[in-house]
Amino acid sequence: MVGSGFYGNTIHKTTDGGNSWIQLINVNPIVYCSTDVYFIDENTGWVVGLFGHIIKTTDGGATWTHQRAKENDVYYSVHFADADTGWVVGGDTGGSSGSVIILKTTDGGETWDEQSIDASGYLFSSDFNDGFGWTVGTDGLIYRTIDRGENWISQRDEKYNFNSVHFANESEGWAVGEKGVILHSEDGGKNWYKQNHNDSLSFSSVYAIDNQNVFTVGSVIKGLSIYDRNGIIFRTTDSGQIWAKQTFNSLLGFNFITFVNDSTGWITVTNGTLLKTTNRGNTWEQFSSDLGTVLNTIQFVNESTGWISFYSGNTLLKTTDGGNNWNSQFIDSNFNMYSFYFINANMGWAVGEYHFGKNIYKTTDGGISWSPL
Repeated sequence: MVGSGFYGNTIHKTTDGGNSWIQLINVNPIVYCSTDVYFIDENTGWVVGLFGHIIKTTDGGATWTHQRAKENDVYYSVHFADADTGWVVGGDTGGSSGSVIILKTTDGGETWDEQSIDASGYLFSSDFNDGFGWTVGTDGLIYRTIDRGENWISQRDEKYNFNSVHFANESEGWAVGEKGVILHSEDGGKNWYKQNHNDSLSFSSVYAIDNQNVFTVGSVIKGLSIYDRNGIIFRTTDSGQIWAKQTFNSLLGFNFITFVNDSTGWITVTNGTLLKTTNRGNTWEQFSSDLGTVLNTIQFVNESTGWISFYSGNTLLKTTDGGNNWNSQFIDSNFNMYSFYFINANMGWAVGEYHFGKNIYKTTDGGISWSPL
């Protein structure tokens, strides 16, 4: 039994089935924060821990041999199939988010070969049985081998960051996000199926007119800067079986899409531009270019009345003539708004941060005045 005594080995042994335990206090070398132990019989075993330490005993823990140390590594699990073949899993702490590590030995730990898995994070546990093996870790990582660890296959889809979700009805909905991911649910969100994935894209908003006609908007990522992006629209007319794309090279990334009715829709653009369609997205017209920068969410409660928010702003823009003219509606100078929603032309709410805390504001006069809740 091992544990996390940082300033020395925490290794205990029982010889009476667990009724009593003795600490092995003269173990050398030291394994800081021992994380796992594995014995193939009563004499031969291994202990792993921080700083890439692996030690081995062949006399039931009376003496130990140092087999490996690597400062940036941390090992969380060790497992042996026999006296020669074993695996250690963990991660490399040298990067910002860590990188997965799997080590394999075929000579009882005298040498260790690092096996390649292109994933960030850490592996915490492993198990092997007759050539088959599994290892699991952070962010839902699950890898499986069927050839004694020569090759590893991911058994779980990649983890995505999602930015928007919209349901056409109680059953069918779509979720979109980074890496160009589009997921579709047909059972109210119980199960999701991938319809698109592209590392060079990022989707920020999705809107379903009905369960056949769906739009998602975002950016084509060409570099690290926010200015190294082009706006893009993905559209489907068959519930996502086929997605057609339209790229706008002269405009920066698109932030939000909404439809007023089956035909009229709006898109906000990072550089303060609005796009409008009146023919269900067949064509889009650049509608305004002087509303400010980083336009965020847009909502219409009818064909005439709508609002636009700025990213982390404290002001809304409102139109009462279908988007021809927009007027500012100030909320609070100390308020950083993240989202808003109106249920009719008069009543709405805005949520966000206020002096490093959270706050909700409500209006009952269409945004002319706001009260904190």
